[in-house]
Amino acid sequence: MQRAVPEQKLGIILRYHNQHRFYYLTWPTDSQSSLAYRAGIQNFDRVIELNGINLENDTDEQIDQRFYVRRDFPVEILVCNPSTYQHYKSNNKILHRHLPTVQRLKPVYDTSGHSSSLLLSFSLTSIFSLITLVNETMSEMSSMIVNENIYCVIQWIEEAMEKKMISIVSQSTIFKSPDFICINDICVIEFEGNYYKGKILYKGSRHMCEIFQAEHGDRVAKEMMKPMEINTKQSSTIQNIPTQLEELPNELLLDIFEYIDIQNVYRAFWSLNIRFNHLLQSNPNVFFNFDNKIDISLMPLFINQITRLSIDTSNPCNISQFPKLLSLILHNRDSAHLSQIQSSTLSNLVSLAFVLESDFRPPKQLVDDVFSNRFRYLRRADLGQITRPSNDSWLISPSLQSLYIRCDNLEIIPLILMSCPNLSHFHLHVLHNDQNISISSPQCHHPLRRWTLWSHTYKLPLEVIDTLLIYTPNVERMYLQTDIDLPFVDLICTIANRLTHLSRFDCFVREYRSCIIKTNDLEIIHQMNPCFRRIQCFDTESNDYRIFDSD
Repeated sequence: MQRAVPEQKLGIILRYHNQHRFYYLTWPTDSQSSLAYRAGIQNFDRVIELNGINLENDTDEQIDQRFYVRRDFPVEILVCNPSTYQHYKSNNKILHRHLPTVQRLKPVYDTSGHSSSLLLSFSLTSIFSLITLVNETMSEMSSMIVNENIYCVIQWIEEAMEKKMISIVSQSTIFKSPDFICINDICVIEFEGNYYKGKILYKGSRHMCEIFQAEHGDRVAKEMMKPMEINTKQSSTIQNIPTQLEELPNELLLDIFEYIDIQNVYRAFWSLNIRFNHLLQSNPNVFFNFDNKIDISLMPLFINQITRLSIDTSNPCNISQFPKLLSLILHNRDSAHLSQIQSSTLSNLVSLAFVLESDFRPPKQLVDDVFSNRFRYLRRADLGQITRPSNDSWLISPSLQSLYIRCDNLEIIPLILMSCPNLSHFHLHVLHNDQNISISSPQCHHPLRRWTLWSHTYKLPLEVIDTLLIYTPNVERMYLQTDIDLPFVDLICTIANRLTHLSRFDCFVREYRSCIIKTNDLEIIHQMNPCFRRIQCFDTESNDYRIFDSD
């Protein structure tokens, strides 16, 4: 819903059901002229999202902040009727704006003398009322003002508009705040009484748009007629038009912010304008690097948005203060940090990694918790050097999909494979061991799809590699790095026989001269499997060994 001024009321009353814990809306007595009534909100509709943020678990303070303090010009509310809400909750389904049955309804906007304030509303067919506004407030203005002298060149992307290819439209027909209309944005546009999706190619005066259309229209039309043809002379539809950071769409900016520590993002973009403030406050996936240079004063601002935490200091850090933490990386083996990694406080953890020296061993209890499904959502783990469990077995950990470990006793591998039935990528770094390594005979065929087998100093025997492959016959991609005392062609022959689904093979293997007894072996290797054709052989100056490399 689009307010004309910040003080304008929406015409709804927000209530909370204490017993069943949900927010819902009701109308006041005089509501038929309100924005909410005209947008289609019904009495007792359940509230799911506000301005793209799920508020089902918000506190009273957060609700007050979102509804009554910020008072955004555009108000986007996702609601559903009581029966739909009950159906989704009883079946543990998630309600969100991206459900496939969402469709657009007729736009609704304020009519109190502000004809340019537009509202775009959505609805989930026969079930949802999704009222959403794609307009965003113009920077530091108390009312929406659209410059009627600004036009845009549009490339239509809907089948109903294929014949028109590109058109020139007034900025006021685009359902987005003028300040936030950027090149390459895809927007909803009012055209000849209907609403279509189009891509912004150019923005400027009517005269400049006509020049752009004359110069680029034919080329754009040809590209639309031949969508599969690649133009190697240009990287986009528009040439010689400078691109600024502010012109990037919100989605791309949020993707960029995910790779940057929130402290740096804050220092660079906070208070730049209202748009960037809103992006920083609404970013649901914030990365925070806790090191010796952190600004403690920033943490309260984003603590509920931090999903990825990297700790690179021995300074005290209370990990439990991040309620939405999904990913944790430790660069320091501080015992106070390690002791906090418990399933009771990090129940939603998806990724855990220890970026430490090769001799690092995580606490034994933590390893047992990982392989016994106490971290129920953990999908990726880099644990360092681990040992056998105290009772020689673990429970099943069905969520674990990617695992990186170091070990000096390969007898632990069958236990890991049995504990992780859905493991798809296994990165095993075999450390030097003076004792004999043996593996019991396999009892099952694991569905593992990707093997990374690595040994710096220890020469993996053929029988050990063969046994590991017997356990994992479904592998499709493999990387092998080791030294061997047997002909490399014999090793490749074993791999080809065991892994019948192999489609990608990379390696760095040193074959010592004492075992070379075959000629033209590289030609034989290339004929075994197409994925072996990238392997090349290189002689060394010392002539002690040959290197087989796939790079």
